[in-house]
Amino acid sequence: MKPSGALALILLGAPLPAAAGPVGAADAHAVAATGFPGAFLSSARLALADDELFASWLLDAFQIHLQSVASMTVPRAVADYLEQSSTSGQGMSDLRAKLGRAALPPPQAASLLLAHALVRPEQFPEMLDGLEILKPGLGLHTAAMLRAAKGGGDKRLLSILRAAGAPPPLGKILTYGDDGRWAAVFDFPTAARAPSGAAPRPPLAEPP
Repeated sequence: MKPSGALALILLGAPLPAAAGPVGAADAHAVAATGFPGAFLSSARLALADDELFASWLLDAFQIHLQSVASMTVPRAVADYLEQSSTSGQGMSDLRAKLGRAALPPPQAASLLLAHALVRPEQFPEMLDGLEILKPGLGLHTAAMLRAAKGGGDKRLLSILRAAGAPPPLGKILTYGDDGRWAAVFDFPTAARAPSGAAPRPPLAEPP
């Protein structure tokens, strides 16, 4: 499904990451995230500086949004829900202006993270790696939630959610809800840097 024009603009500018270890595990040799992942991670870093429990609130909100969309059967309903919750009703231009410059509330950030997994899955491994560097365990737990996605919704949607939490596949990656609305958010033209200075560490074990 094609992302809507507005949301697809915010997601596409980031280069694909170099090959890494388990999805969500920090890679000591990876370069800092750029494009939308870099901007999102910069906002997450600001939120973490404001509230040391931000990562926990983000995971809680991500689980709630994941359960909500996993029950939906129509792509348009998924896209509308994620647009409303990602923008807090303020519109894509307002969201784009805040990315990388201001902290986002956990429910809004979690919805945007889920939209990114569905609409720009080719960028999502880079996002998971960046989350893990930002806060150990954050990338791995996000990936684990996606792999465990279940519900009574569209089976294709559930397959794509689970794939987003798995190691990157070879070949074409399927998207969901890509009707163009996310272009303004995800197709980031500038190279916003992710948090830097994290000490290299070995890949982490998968969470229980």
